[in-house]
Amino acid sequence: MMRALSCLAAALAADAGAATVALRPAVALAGDRVTLGDVADVTTESLDELVRLMALPLGMAPPARGARYIGREAIERALRAHSPDLARRVDWGGAREVALERSVRTVDGERILAAARTEAARFGAGALRELRMPRDLEVPAGAVALSARPLLAAPRRARCLVWVDVRVDGQRVRSIPVAFSVERPAAMPDDAPADRAAPGRASADPSVRAAPELRSPGVARGEWATLTAGSDAIRLERPVQVLQDGHPGDTVRVKAPGAGTAVLARVAGAHDVRIDER
Repeated sequence: MMRALSCLAAALAADAGAATVALRPAVALAGDRVTLGDVADVTTESLDELVRLMALPLGMAPPARGARYIGREAIERALRAHSPDLARRVDWGGAREVALERSVRTVDGERILAAARTEAARFGAGALRELRMPRDLEVPAGAVALSARPLLAAPRRARCLVWVDVRVDGQRVRSIPVAFSVERPAAMPDDAPADRAAPGRASADPSVRAAPELRSPGVARGEWATLTAGSDAIRLERPVQVLQDGHPGDTVRVKAPGAGTAVLARVAGAHDVRIDER
């Protein structure tokens, strides 16, 4: 009798320790990394096992507006490699394959323009006037922050650009140029450093050599930029890593995440490279 009760208790304990993982057919991801908890419904009576299963890493999420697929066999292999003891107690169910898509959100062009206006306003009311509204921008889901880069010199020409950096969860994903017309000569604001004088201006002291004219910002090796390809009718954008330094007009090598080879692109500005349709 006692032996029978012991066997029954062991069987019940084994059943209680089993976990069920049901894969979903498709999921929309907000973060950069994928875990089992993102793609499956996990059921188990053990809190420790639940936490371990939910946190199982499954790689990187696809880019915005991109998609990739992950099969059950690949997930099973990942679990066996990560937690062999736990993999033996899992019952699999649900879909045989999960479609992964990246959640996106839209940043209104008016919000981008407002960030650029904060920099333009530093030169006085009416000194700079925006020429057009920036287009709405799609970015990965997350906390969005916009910041305008300070102009390095007082605008003297007919037009100038104010660059707005767009960050999601603290990571810069895009830099948007906003064009302004110069309505009247603008002086540097009082809070600007003294060494931010207009490039190329000669010093009052003839013994002091004039500072060399600053080149427009471009791209640097190792940083991330936005690659734009196509025409106005059909335009594609994706993040790429820059493989060499370059200034506007230069041709540099860039490589997209997961790509086997690099491509050549023209530098259009800071963190901005393009492949124009011929």
